[in-house]
Amino acid sequence: MTLALSVGTSIASKNALFGDGGLWVLEMLTQDKFMDFDWPRRFVNYLTQAPMVFGMRLGVREVSKLVYLLSFGQVFVPSFFWFLGLVKLRNHPLLWPFVAVCAVCYLNVSFLTVGEFNTAYGVSAYLVTLLISEERLSKLELLALAFCSTVCVLSYESMSFLAPLLLCLVVLRFRRSSVRTERVVFGVCALNCVLAFAVAVWSITHPRDPSNLARAVKFSLLFGPGQFELSVLCLGTYFIYVTARNRWVSLVSSVISLGLAFVLFAPAFWADPGQHHRMRIVSGAVLFLSSSLFAFLVGKQMKVGELRYYGIPVLLFLSLSLSKYKTAKDFELFLSDLRHQLNSRTGVLNFFETDLEKKFGYYWALPSLSIVLRKDASRAIMSAPLPPGSWRPFDPEKDPPVIPDKFETLEP
Repeated sequence: MTLALSVGTSIASKNALFGDGGLWVLEMLTQDKFMDFDWPRRFVNYLTQAPMVFGMRLGVREVSKLVYLLSFGQVFVPSFFWFLGLVKLRNHPLLWPFVAVCAVCYLNVSFLTVGEFNTAYGVSAYLVTLLISEERLSKLELLALAFCSTVCVLSYESMSFLAPLLLCLVVLRFRRSSVRTERVVFGVCALNCVLAFAVAVWSITHPRDPSNLARAVKFSLLFGPGQFELSVLCLGTYFIYVTARNRWVSLVSSVISLGLAFVLFAPAFWADPGQHHRMRIVSGAVLFLSSSLFAFLVGKQMKVGELRYYGIPVLLFLSLSLSKYKTAKDFELFLSDLRHQLNSRTGVLNFFETDLEKKFGYYWALPSLSIVLRKDASRAIMSAPLPPGSWRPFDPEKDPPVIPDKFETLEP
């Protein structure tokens, strides 16, 4: 229920317009096709952009509705894969640990809905639940296994470390299986994992923008209000709590984990919107470590906490959901204020000379967002000074792109 509310709030607040989203919408409207910006992430983009593209093909002309469709695709797709993982583990002792991992690895980064990493992590998490299962997979699950592993091939650079883990799990399932159909599917999955790793490594070593890699690995950017750090500590101590054999170790870790879960309800520790982007790589690392632990526990047939251990994951999920909800509602107000500024003025406006909330400003993407939000081409464009040599899709002062006349702009 909480996951569904988070999805609904993100869609209603037009979360797809945050970050690069304004540029994505503008490019899709002007080119009338998928926004295929990075081919190594193509499959994820096709999945998440499909609702908007199909909407355009079916005759939807209101930009506002198309933005809702894009938000739906970018929010629903990764959430759906996490939900499938929860369903798969519904009767498994690892259910509540998986809920905690979902909270940390999804809710900490998913406000930036255009990030392909959201879907890559959701698909990977679901694959892990299928592969660590000791039950024989159904035909539908085998089909899902083949499909999800194919999506991983062109998904995100984090497959450079997630794909080898998935490959190990696939090989283990292949060796245990004696059913020909299963072995064929596992073989296909193994090939997809190898391809996903190769594409991810190639993308890292041949980046479209070399500065992206530097920013992704600059861990000093992570340290801010503390939401991510505290949630990871909460997750780590929770894992100790449910696996420790010593009663005192279990007790102390449970108290620490529970305390951290309560601390995360304090707004002072909530992440700013930009941190949802900066946390993406380390969030993938947490998913890798957690999935490795799950596989180890299942392989060693070690006992983990029963249903009585659900309290901490639930509190963790609720606190991070509340943080994301507040950010989504603030972004909705930001879009409203920005739209008012654009439609009440003309020319090129300096973002830093306005009273708009600065935490939502992706400076290079502001002109694109402005074109999507404004009433018509006679209204203002918002821009922000960028450092010399910085990339931007177009000069807002010189022939900015115009949304085709067949589309109706967002409400004034």
